[in-house]
Amino acid sequence: MVGVLAAASAETVVPHEPAPTTATQISPDRVIPVTVTTAGGRRVLSVETAVLVPVKSFRSAKRRLTNVFGADERARLAREMAQIVLRAAAPFPTFVACDDDEVAEWAAAHGAEVLWTPGLGLNGALQHGVDVIAGKGADHVVISHGDLPLAHSYDHLCEPGTVTLVPDHRLDGTNVQTRPATPFVAQYGPGSFRRHLADALLDGRRVRVVVDADLSLDVDTVDELYHPRARAVLGDLVPSPPPPARR
Repeated sequence: MVGVLAAASAETVVPHEPAPTTATQISPDRVIPVTVTTAGGRRVLSVETAVLVPVKSFRSAKRRLTNVFGADERARLAREMAQIVLRAAAPFPTFVACDDDEVAEWAAAHGAEVLWTPGLGLNGALQHGVDVIAGKGADHVVISHGDLPLAHSYDHLCEPGTVTLVPDHRLDGTNVQTRPATPFVAQYGPGSFRRHLADALLDGRRVRVVVDADLSLDVDTVDELYHPRARAVLGDLVPSPPPPARR
C-alpha cells in the first residue's frame, strides 16, 4: 500500500412515507464555477456537481458514545452534525440517502432531495445514489459523511475527471470523496480510504488525496467528541467531560 500512496503523492494537497425522487434534471444554473489551484497557477472550471450524504436513523446513530449520553442526546448530536454538512453543501444541489422516515422528513425540510434506500446498506445506498444523480444530469458528485462538525465547503475539492479523496484524521476512513458521476464500487467501512485509493488508481483515474483539517474530523468516538474544535462548534450538545478517576 505504500506504493499506492506514493503513486498519488504528486496530487496530495496538505495544508429517509418520504418524498419520492423525481425525474427532473439539475438546473443549468447550478453549474458551479470551481477554482482549481495547480503548480502552473489558478484556473476556473465549470462542473455540474451534486452532493450525496448518507444519513442513518438519528436515534440509532453514534452508539459508540452511549457511555457519554443517552439516545435522545445522541440523536440531537447526529442531527446537528448532519445539518452542518447540508449547510456546507450549498450551493450544490444535495441528496440524502436514507431509510428512516424521520431522517427523510428532516432532509426534505432542509431542502435536500430524498433518496429512499431501504435494505441497501451504506455502500449499496451510495452506489444507487450516484446512479440516480447521474441520471438527473450531474457529471460530478461529492460523497460526504454526515458527521463532520467542521465542514464548511466542498467546492475546493471538485475537479472534472478527477477522484479526490479526503481521509479521516487516522488515514483509515473516507470522510469525503468527489468523483465523476459514473458507476463505482463503494468500499466504505474500516480501511476504506486505502481501498478507494487503490480502486481509483487501478481504474486509471487521476487521483488527488487532500488532507483537510476541517473535513478529516468525524465524530465516532469519545476522544473525537471532546476534540477542542468539535466542542467549540457543537457547544452544549457536548456534555462536560467526566472528572478524572481518583488514583
